[in-house]
Amino acid sequence: MFLQAREGAEFLWVSLHPEARGHFQEGFLHFAFIVGPQEFPPYEGDQLGFPFDSPDLSQPLLPDVLEGLPLRHHRLSLGSSVDIQIVIMWLPGTLKGLFSFSGATS
Repeated sequence: MFLQAREGAEFLWVSLHPEARGHFQEGFLHFAFIVGPQEFPPYEGDQLGFPFDSPDLSQPLLPDVLEGLPLRHHRLSLGSSVDIQIVIMWLPGTLKGLFSFSGATS
């Protein structure tokens, strides 16, 4: 029964780009989630919810510009009409706690 329940299920394994941790001596994982209609074009813009000036970051804060980050994109279908794209990256700095949530300010 267990194998039948898993049949047809989609299992997503998320991982960092192989070069991500080598970019910064000290860093933390950052996930960006983009939700859209099924098979929407991959988002490759720079609005990824970076925690600029976040009180949850230890010093130093993130630089104003983050370019050339090794990113890894994943996609998962959430049903017959919705997909989610997950973008994973390694950002410089440290968090004060175990996790933090951030998002667009507008």
